[in-house]
Amino acid sequence: MKGLSLLVAVALFMEFLDGSALNPAIPKIAASFGVAAVDLGPVASAYAISLAIFILPSGWLADRFGPRPVFATAIAVFTAGSLFSAMAGSAMELLFGRVLQGIGGAMMFPVGRLIVLKVTPRSQLLNVMTRLVWPAQLAPILGPVVGGYLTDAFSWRAIFLINLPIGIAAIAAALHLIPKFETPPQRPFDTKGFVLAALALTMLLACVDRLVDATGGVTFVALAFVAFCATALFARHLRHHPRPILTFEAMRHDCFRRSLLGGTGARIVLNAVLFLLPLMLQLCRSYTALDAGLVLMPFFVGVVAMQPFTTRILRAVGFRAILVTNSLLQGGFVALCAVMVDAVSLSPLPVLLFLAGASRSLQITAVSTLTFADVPEEHIGSANLLNAVSFHVSAAFGIGIGAALVQVGGAVMPDLLAAFRVVFLVSAAAATLLAFDFARLPANAGETVAGRR
Repeated sequence: MKGLSLLVAVALFMEFLDGSALNPAIPKIAASFGVAAVDLGPVASAYAISLAIFILPSGWLADRFGPRPVFATAIAVFTAGSLFSAMAGSAMELLFGRVLQGIGGAMMFPVGRLIVLKVTPRSQLLNVMTRLVWPAQLAPILGPVVGGYLTDAFSWRAIFLINLPIGIAAIAAALHLIPKFETPPQRPFDTKGFVLAALALTMLLACVDRLVDATGGVTFVALAFVAFCATALFARHLRHHPRPILTFEAMRHDCFRRSLLGGTGARIVLNAVLFLLPLMLQLCRSYTALDAGLVLMPFFVGVVAMQPFTTRILRAVGFRAILVTNSLLQGGFVALCAVMVDAVSLSPLPVLLFLAGASRSLQITAVSTLTFADVPEEHIGSANLLNAVSFHVSAAFGIGIGAALVQVGGAVMPDLLAAFRVVFLVSAAAATLLAFDFARLPANAGETVAGRR
């Protein structure tokens, strides 16, 4: 069990790390291709978009061919995309490699977790999910530091080359550790639903990207209109198709619904703050990109330091109390960031970020475990897929909305620091409001998976 969960965690860490490691290398990649850095915008977004889109058929593929071969193939596709990206001689070739990585990563995330959910008794789910959540928490913080170091010390191509030995070892481990599962009765693939969902997700993410450059512009309005139409058609398709690509039966279960909605809101706030804090330090405090990235390291240390204690704390205190308390704490930490943006000294910031990381570690473990606490076996697949889609979409929305709010605030406020302060306060209020949603959970929510019964 431990070996299997560690394998999935390593695969997910590799996937999440590549989502953020490339950003510091963009200027040097552009220079090596002889193009402007802004011309590589599609390369940066192609990975996130392909992840969001190709998560959708992962459940059908796992049912059709079995989780083990699909997970191993996903790692192989991701590794092949890494090799292609490392060998790219142009921006277009790198774009293709990133799309391949996204396709492989999209299948690794939900299928890997589905495998763990299938083999894990509910009484042990808390221990296992504690091991699985660390990639999502650590990779976005380590990514810029690792990417910056590899680029400066070796080459930007090293960011992709390090995936090759890890990917090959992970494929061998997957074929050895993952058991064979009985495949359910085959069902036809919902091609129309996939196309509509892919179009809606692509247009929504494009709208978020466009917010940063031209809020309210003609292009944004056109993208928003297409996104609205595609979403409406997809919703209509879901109501009439007998076996749609995405189902919402799991939303009937209270723990899943509140954990999904609350977790999505928390991820939007977290991604916005982790994106805006180093940006503020660079634009308003003259920090270098590497120094600004290193500022977030105490958050990483806090996440790691809390991990050994999360299971015992959740079992002792309970899920509802932890989720409510940590929502209030997260809101307080972000509010303190708003107070500190124009402070003469930022010396308290490392302590603040350490405590925020410890709180966040407990929060994400609780949400990730509680999400599947009351979902019956027949709905696990659809619940897992919904959760995976919300994870990647919320990350993109958090960064895009945060950047757009700062842009708008900078245009109407006397200085950029004031804009950052207001955005941090808005984010703090949003994080605090999540406590009211979690407070409506049953007092005994998650007791079975926590082993309290």
